[in-house]
Amino acid sequence: METLFGDLQDFMRMWLDGATKRASSGVMPQSESSASDGVKQMRDMYFQALGQRSEEFMRSPQFLEMMKQGRDAAVAMRQQTNDMLARAHHAVGSLAQPDVDSLLMAVRRCETRVLDKLEELSNRMSELEGRHEEPRARRRKPGRSAK
Repeated sequence: METLFGDLQDFMRMWLDGATKRASSGVMPQSESSASDGVKQMRDMYFQALGQRSEEFMRSPQFLEMMKQGRDAAVAMRQQTNDMLARAHHAVGSLAQPDVDSLLMAVRRCETRVLDKLEELSNRMSELEGRHEEPRARRRKPGRSAK
């Protein structure tokens, strides 16, 4: 909190100094470079202070809790909407999205089981073919050509 007042005091002091100089001279500043430097410096200080305060606010536990509550409320509302739509579909005798989703999940589980069994059968066939080829290789003598 002290840094906020310190930054604000620095900004106000700079602004008052510039305003006092302009008022005492009775005209606008003589050189454009000094005026633009002062304006740039004031702008930079303003944006730096604004950025720091915004970051502190967004990292505060209160803000984070508020964001979490908002997200949870949005998820709960979406779930209630989905439930209401599913009940409406069932009331008129049609399929709802959860019904289609559960059917697709059942098909995927069946597909996975079939693919697992096919992989198992493929491994067993490879093993049996390997056992079947071993006796043939032993029967053939190295150095003799087969006719």
